[in-house]
Amino acid sequence: MYKRIHFFNYFHLGDIFETKEVIRWIVNNIPAEEYVYSHKNPLKIIRDIDGVTFDHNLPLSFDAGWQVIDNVLYVNTWYRTRPDIHDKHECSIQTTYYTMVEELAKLGIEFNGTMLDLIPQIDYERFEIGSAKKFMSEVKGQKRVFISNGNVLSGQSQNFDFDPIITNLAMDFGDVLFFISNDTRTLVSLPNVVYTKDVIRINENDLNENAYIAKHCPIIVGRSSGTHSFSYNVDNFFNGNKLMIDLTKDIRIGTFGLQDIMPERFVHSEDYANAGKIIADCIGGYYGKDSNGID
Repeated sequence: MYKRIHFFNYFHLGDIFETKEVIRWIVNNIPAEEYVYSHKNPLKIIRDIDGVTFDHNLPLSFDAGWQVIDNVLYVNTWYRTRPDIHDKHECSIQTTYYTMVEELAKLGIEFNGTMLDLIPQIDYERFEIGSAKKFMSEVKGQKRVFISNGNVLSGQSQNFDFDPIITNLAMDFGDVLFFISNDTRTLVSLPNVVYTKDVIRINENDLNENAYIAKHCPIIVGRSSGTHSFSYNVDNFFNGNKLMIDLTKDIRIGTFGLQDIMPERFVHSEDYANAGKIIADCIGGYYGKDSNGID
């Protein structure tokens, strides 16, 4: 038994979220007197992992590898903990999986799961979804699209103004309800445009709550950042006839590395100048099909 297993990560919300099943598996399978996670983000983003305490003090350097010091196992959950693996697979489920498998093997521990077992899960009941649950129940019969329009922070895509795109989409598809994750520029005031903060109604980090709304939208659009990263979860990859539209530089990042495993789920493009047309074509094509099973 380890005296402590100390997880740490210097980087962003998506980095913490997308590796959460690594933490959950280790807590459930490797004995320790305590489990601690150090990162610079709101604690609530992994509230649904039991048995882990939070500490702002980062114990080692940002690029330190997994290691044992004085019977404390330090686990760096950053994507580039193993540059050799990251540079082959980028920010994807493959990087998470192979890093975990190889680092555990060095400790004499076998990971008895599969790659897909490391896709993030969210226990929504541990978050503030009351208002969103009521609203999404009321619009259950409507066509819905979730757009993650917040700025990209890690260079995986180009930042551009989504507002004209949202305006044109909402005007062209008047029977579609568009859920918009960020009011980053000017508010689009159209009856079928809904900003998720007005549905969620909380004054703190709401990424998991946005993921709950995305769960109930057949089409999800984003740039592999923020609320779009939190939509990379088991609900959207395995449940319903979902379509994920990603506008990123690298298809491995934009599809979480799942483009070859479930290609029917994704439309990928880095043609940012024509993003509006790409999204419109997808909406028109999708809602000509049977979209039952989403709710």
